[in-house]
Amino acid sequence: MLSVLEGDRVVENTERLATVITGSPNGYFAALNRLQRQLPIKIGNADGPQLRFDLDDAAVEFITRGITEDELPPTQVRTLSHEAAAEAADYHQRAMELLATVHPTLPLSVRRLVGTVLFADVANCAGGSSGDALGLVWISPLRGWSAVRYAECLCHETTHQALFLEDMLTPVFSSDSEQPLVVSSIRGTKRPYESAFHAAVVAAVVVQMYTALDMPALAAGFVDGLAKSVAEFQITPQHLTARGRELLAELAGVVTTVADIRTGHADSVRSP
Repeated sequence: MLSVLEGDRVVENTERLATVITGSPNGYFAALNRLQRQLPIKIGNADGPQLRFDLDDAAVEFITRGITEDELPPTQVRTLSHEAAAEAADYHQRAMELLATVHPTLPLSVRRLVGTVLFADVANCAGGSSGDALGLVWISPLRGWSAVRYAECLCHETTHQALFLEDMLTPVFSSDSEQPLVVSSIRGTKRPYESAFHAAVVAAVVVQMYTALDMPALAAGFVDGLAKSVAEFQITPQHLTARGRELLAELAGVVTTVADIRTGHADSVRSP
């Protein structure tokens, strides 16, 4: 598992931020609510993500803003049907159980980093989060998603949350204003440097997830895009801090590991 998502690292980072904001290492989500007073959605403080299926104006506005900032086509945000909401709640729990088989500390990282999950019906979107709304993510599940697909979405958004927090406490990106566009591992199009780096970290974690679940075909769907992104980051490392370059080395390691699997060099493979 990438270091940014390892259980010990996540605990350290969440306790560190909570201590800065409240003076105590406990209560990360309470600290976020104090830090993000401008956010009209309160971050849940339960043991595990609080699942919200009701969409008030604030929730709709948050999701709509995320779609716009992500440069995605405008689309309507709708409330899930009662049946779809019940299915989502069930499969969310199954996904959390599945993540424990991927890595024993992964469910802990989800619970530590994600306080509230907004569920909505958003055409052509699977989910999203924002760097100015730590602890809050949204998911737009399709009917018929498997537990594995829910697990991928949870892994995806939790990784964004981990990297947002990491960059806040131990900067990942340098302060250079002129950063190049880099091909996104997820979309396959050129995106701003930091957005593309986020996508690469997410892709690497998803590759690790599917590799751990012995689903190489699903892992392969992310590998080529990740390899292209990593190659571009490797020729522009000046836009990364020392911590960012550490993460880049980890991304390159994931690409190499998958290449070893493809060529049958199993003894060089380490579990994620």
